[in-house]
Amino acid sequence: SKWLVTFAQTGAVVARRHVDLAGPLIVIGAIGATVLASGMKRTVNQKRPAGSTFSDPGMPSSHALTSMFLATAWAVHVGINVLT
Repeated sequence: SKWLVTFAQTGAVVARRHVDLAGPLIVIGAIGATVLASGMKRTVNQKRPAGSTFSDPGMPSSHALTSMFLATAWAVHVGINVLT
């Protein structure tokens, strides 16, 4: 799953590199969202369910936050470019 997202983002940046700087800026924003989610995890410090293989706090989900940021940012960017 993480490799699919990595390749999709890399492909989007490479495909649009001559068009605008949105691709690299969206990826930088996703990195920022990941850092923010990590900080929120330490602040909230909600334990994972019993039997989980991971020991770090489980919520908020950094994967979900970053994925939603990327999906929203690309949808807004592409929608704006289509309308203008």
